[in-house]
Amino acid sequence: MTDRPAALADPPPTETGRRFGSVEVLAVLLVLLVIFRNPLAGLISGARLQTWTTVFVSVLVQAVPFLVFGVAGLAADTWLRVIGRYSARTAPDEISQAAVPYLEVTAWQEIAPPRQPYE
Repeated sequence: MTDRPAALADPPPTETGRRFGSVEVLAVLLVLLVIFRNPLAGLISGARLQTWTTVFVSVLVQAVPFLVFGVAGLAADTWLRVIGRYSARTAPDEISQAAVPYLEVTAWQEIAPPRQPYE
C-alpha cells in the first residue's frame, strides 16, 4: 500500500506496447530533414524565409535538451527547495486571472518529501 492518496496514485497502465513520444517524433523529423535537405533548400532560398528558418532552428536547438531529458531531468514527484527572486514579469492565473509573478531561480536543491505534503 502506498502513502499517497488514491487520487494521486499512479494510474494502472491501460495499453501494451511501445508508444511514440516527443523524442521519437523529433528523431523521425530530423531524419526526414536530412534525407530531403536538397529539395527543402530550394524552398527556403528567400532572405525572409532564411531569417525565419534561422530563428526556428535556433529555438529547436535550445529546446532539444528539454525534449530529450525533461525539465532539469527530474521525476514528476520530486520535491525541491528553490532560492530565487520574483521578477517584474507576470502571467495571469488560469482560474482567478490574478497576476502571478515569475520566479527567477538562482539555486535549487532536491529535498525529501514532507510527511504531509498536501495539508
